[in-house]
Amino acid sequence: MKPEITVIVPMYNAENTLAACLGNLCNQTIKDRIEILLVDDASTDGTLKICRDAQGAFGEAVRVISQEENRGPGAARNRGIIEARGQYIGFVDADDVVDVTMYEQLLTAMEDQLSGVSYDFADAPFVRESNGQALQHVSPELRGVLSVKKRATLIASGGYVWSKLFRRDFLINNEGELLLPFREVYSLEDMDFLVRAIMKAVAVNGVDSVLYLYKDTAGSLSKVTDTDGYIAKQMEAMEAVAAAVKDADAQILEAADYAMAALYLNAISCCVLRKKHSRDPEMTRRLKEIREHRMKCIKGDLSKNKEVQAKMSRQDLKLMTACDADPKKPLAL
Repeated sequence: MKPEITVIVPMYNAENTLAACLGNLCNQTIKDRIEILLVDDASTDGTLKICRDAQGAFGEAVRVISQEENRGPGAARNRGIIEARGQYIGFVDADDVVDVTMYEQLLTAMEDQLSGVSYDFADAPFVRESNGQALQHVSPELRGVLSVKKRATLIASGGYVWSKLFRRDFLINNEGELLLPFREVYSLEDMDFLVRAIMKAVAVNGVDSVLYLYKDTAGSLSKVTDTDGYIAKQMEAMEAVAAAVKDADAQILEAADYAMAALYLNAISCCVLRKKHSRDPEMTRRLKEIREHRMKCIKGDLSKNKEVQAKMSRQDLKLMTACDADPKKPLAL
């Protein structure tokens, strides 16, 4: 029987977390209506064996795709979308844990009646393991048919693909063409994807129960060692977001400027944190490149951006203002 939902799990060297992830995922309250699509991105550890073991235990409810070449989570998700059989598509990261009722609740939200308009995606709140903070991106006032104001609020609030359930025909057409492809990179591939999804969606829904545990303890900026690579990813994401909203309403552009300002700030902070381990002239060169991207992508005045001024700290604003004025200045703060 054809499943109603396909849940795509991209993974690379996830042997230490995958079993915990699959426990609740393979035992959803509507597990007979779900297929779990495990996309192994050329792992070099025991990940693929765990996938095969899960397939043996749960039968055709679990499908395994083994990629010959490591291409990152964006490519793995794209492959999963193409291979998905469900009417709806969800994503789960291999180091996270979902509630056993997650997809039943999201499916109910997707199938809710809305005056003949189909929901393009539904979202659930999640909790960060690192600080216990629960976050809800699609709160009740943002649900339904999207206005310019709702779109802008959703873009500014951010979010993740793994807390959502999408209509399959929102992501791929009958000819197998991806309508919202992920950038095939190794990080931040979902940031512009969500911006493009919000821009395209007609209506969205959500639930109020916290259903996803996001294990983000290993992603601290202070642990970044590949400074050039980290900065490049921030700049690539900034350009992708700018392209996604190029012809948008002023209210949406302001929200996107805030999202890009966060990337700008992260890149600056990376240089400031690393200045003791590298020569200052090299950091100044990197900061100059960061500033050039900021001027290219962020068109609005950040000093007048309501989201920036309300959500960023004084120190954050000071760092960005300093880099705007002179790429050398952040290193002296």
